[in-house]
Amino acid sequence: QQQKQQQQQQPPQRNHNHLVLLHLGVDCKLTGYKLETRACNEATFRVPDEDGYQPSELCIDDSNHPFGTFLSSALDLTQICLEVQNKRKAGSENDDDDDDDGGG
Repeated sequence: QQQKQQQQQQPPQRNHNHLVLLHLGVDCKLTGYKLETRACNEATFRVPDEDGYQPSELCIDDSNHPFGTFLSSALDLTQICLEVQNKRKAGSENDDDDDDDGGG
């Protein structure tokens, strides 16, 4: 009886196997963020990075995905973008409040 009650109080264990890829690229033409729904499994740099690394036609993830294939996202990026914008607007409205706790 006591063991049954303990099992009911504990949250169910989830056995998920999700892969989250977050790519933070650089685009000198952009003034904001660009959310993408897919990525190509290829690394080709037109110019070397600051360490001189310049891959050409290199597979990023060769464990399950052949070179040049696309990985897709099922995330609703439109909804995510709207939520981020709404939170940002709400945060900027609160920035106008007088706050004597400036931390410095």
